[in-house]
Amino acid sequence: MSITFFAKAMLSKLLFKITPIRKLLRAITIRYLDLSHQEFRKKYPNLVSHLFDYLSIMISVDGRYEKKELLALSRFLKTHQISTLNKTAIDVGAHIGNHSLFFSNYFSSVFSYEPNPDNFQLLSYNVRKQKEKLNVFNYAIGDMDGEVVLALHKFNTAGVQILSKDEELGENFYDKVTVKIKKLDSAYNFSRKPVGLIKVDVEGFEVDVILGAKGMIKRDSPLIVFESLGINKQKQDIYKTLNSLGYTKFYFPLPYRYSRINSLNFIRQKLQLLIKGEETLEYVLITDNFPYSEMVIAMKG
Repeated sequence: MSITFFAKAMLSKLLFKITPIRKLLRAITIRYLDLSHQEFRKKYPNLVSHLFDYLSIMISVDGRYEKKELLALSRFLKTHQISTLNKTAIDVGAHIGNHSLFFSNYFSSVFSYEPNPDNFQLLSYNVRKQKEKLNVFNYAIGDMDGEVVLALHKFNTAGVQILSKDEELGENFYDKVTVKIKKLDSAYNFSRKPVGLIKVDVEGFEVDVILGAKGMIKRDSPLIVFESLGINKQKQDIYKTLNSLGYTKFYFPLPYRYSRINSLNFIRQKLQLLIKGEETLEYVLITDNFPYSEMVIAMKG
């Protein structure tokens, strides 16, 4: 991180301590959220979430978490003429259902897996009105069938850590639970609809999930959406594993100014910035020097 970033962060903290500025920021925030939520209620499902979690903050501000990436994904499906008719989307690490509900707009069914029992209760509530399309399961997905011990993070409700049987909790974790773990090839009945997309958000265990879904991947060749945020070895392992299964095309969400330039993209970008003050993303094929990203799309070559 740059010195400029830290300077801005320190200045923000300093200004926040000044009472008149805090009062002004509070008034602006309340008004902004009130106006935004009037719009969001017409467009997005109203989610129950962990109130002080970062993901909840972003849902409150944007209407849904990773909104720009998800909108870019919807355009990607259309641009690449990827059929979602009579296909299933699988959400591994579904958290409270933000992405699962988005996938339900495009796929005939969604299977969502969330091992954290607190998150699972919220997930179950959030999808209650779409039970005919959304199927939720309270266990982990990996490269084996059995049980694992998970440590639950104090501050990051999406964060878990797998522990050995007698391992103690770290200082940033508040509880540990024993949960079932299954391979996707075991969890998903192959007589059901073909799988069109697998989204994996499992805090560094992406390779385990992929290895446990080899049969599904071989049969259906789904898009695989995953995080690329780990240390270099973790990143390399993910791409190496996907390459071994025939996935050679990787698309990253980038602002239009970095992507393929054409007049339509340019006009849409400028209108988005003018009207809403936010930048639109587009998924772009990158062949090497893969950047960090919260939502990468892998496609078979």
